[in-house]
Amino acid sequence: MSILVACLPYVLTALASYLIGSISFAIIFTKIFSHTDIREHGSGNAGATNVLRTAGTVPAILTFIFDMLKAVAAISVAWLIFRYFSSITLDKSLTGYLFAVNEHDLTHYLIKYLAGLACFVGHIFPVYFSFHGGKGVLVTAGLMLIIDWRVFLIGITIFVIMVAVTRIVSVSSMTAATSLPISTLAIQLLLRNPSAVPVALLAAL
Repeated sequence: MSILVACLPYVLTALASYLIGSISFAIIFTKIFSHTDIREHGSGNAGATNVLRTAGTVPAILTFIFDMLKAVAAISVAWLIFRYFSSITLDKSLTGYLFAVNEHDLTHYLIKYLAGLACFVGHIFPVYFSFHGGKGVLVTAGLMLIIDWRVFLIGITIFVIMVAVTRIVSVSSMTAATSLPISTLAIQLLLRNPSAVPVALLAAL
């Protein structure tokens, strides 16, 4: 198998995930409900918090849900691509692959993190909206929920505590994000995964 063929599913996954991530639901729902550009109001960030301040509860909830689902969609497309193009066998069903935990196969994590990272970059620099998007918090949350719900729960708990203490969403988000590679490493070590360190490094990205 040539290097080009071997790399093809990874390239297609990154491209497709970036394009999915570039769909900015904060911009879309704000234009639908308020007929304005969310980036011209409040913090200027195309995210759910700014949508709540600018356009109201309903568009903020929709933004919250769909931004998280972008990571799920990206990983689902990655599963389809690798099933079709690659010699790597993804023998689980899509549902089984999405919600698989306690995996020791590094490729399993590599595919998910590649899709998630490309989706994350697309969210921040959306090609459809002049490369000016959000911060990627909800995309990251959706990614971690799919990869390991335990890491997600640790992160969301830290986020809630920090919001209660500081009342600042951005600081709370950064603190929760910092915990992700640490909790990932701890859980993978407890599972005796020989790829624990590489998986934690992927989480650190």
